[in-house]
Amino acid sequence: MRFKRIIVNRHWIYSYLQAGNAEANKSNLPQSLYMDDPLNQERYIRAFIAPHFTTSYYPIDIRFQYKFKESLRYCLNVYDADIESDLEHEWSQPYGIYKQPRDLQAFLQRVWQVLFPDESWQIDDLDYYFDLNDSRIKIFDPLPATIRDQRYG
Repeated sequence: MRFKRIIVNRHWIYSYLQAGNAEANKSNLPQSLYMDDPLNQERYIRAFIAPHFTTSYYPIDIRFQYKFKESLRYCLNVYDADIESDLEHEWSQPYGIYKQPRDLQAFLQRVWQVLFPDESWQIDDLDYYFDLNDSRIKIFDPLPATIRDQRYG
């Protein structure tokens, strides 16, 4: 039986986890927010990430929410040194004003708990997921493989 795989990309979530100065100025959160405190993490998530998950009827918003959610679920299930390194790199960018939490995996789990409190993040079968971060895939090729093969075949 053939099934459609869920396409995920950890980089879809990285850019939404770190808030910059412009976003921080709009929120009422202090710039000295201690990010290792679970309550502060929840405040941070509600201020900067949760607004992207309000109910929407626009297809582009719904697709973004689905891709972010499934990519986050995938990251939580395959969390490794590469994901840790990528997250650390994102948090070290000069536009970010909040210090990174010490335990980034726990922070990702907190993001899941706040955004999707009634859902499990565990995946029973990773074969249903297709990670675009696989080095064998050309991420920047805008054409799906079937179309590319027909055009350039």
